[in-house]
Amino acid sequence: MYELNNAHNQPFIFLKLIMMRYKDGTPMAEHLNYFQGLINQLEVMDIKLGERVHALILLGSLPESWETIVVTLSHSTPGGNLTLKMVKDGALNEENRRKEQGFVTQSQTLVTENRERSKSRTPRNRDNDKKSRGRCKSMKEISCFHCGKPMHKKFQCRKFKRE
Repeated sequence: MYELNNAHNQPFIFLKLIMMRYKDGTPMAEHLNYFQGLINQLEVMDIKLGERVHALILLGSLPESWETIVVTLSHSTPGGNLTLKMVKDGALNEENRRKEQGFVTQSQTLVTENRERSKSRTPRNRDNDKKSRGRCKSMKEISCFHCGKPMHKKFQCRKFKRE
């Protein structure tokens, strides 16, 4: 708002508007306020885009996880006339719906996946996994129930197999 109205600022503000992206987890109202601020700056510089273009730019700024609301809004408009108010209302409603349902963002999902798949599947780590099991005893601690000698079990006992 306080920037000079010159030809050098116009492309930068327009580029900010086009390149703006919503990040999951941030408040939608904050995103909409920033969007409206950029539109106001362009209007002060006498660059007027239509309301439909504003709506399309706002829809384009939503991430892939919001793809269902983007498709719904773009296909359910009466007569194909998409308005900025419809997009803003739809985005705010979707944010509220996600908060109520406890929607997990993509970044949270990736953190959870990484926690579950932290073990490598190489043979080197498989040996370490066998050593760290809770109830397994090493062969030195195991003794046969039949003959009482260490380092084997009854089903492995030579004396038991001979009898």
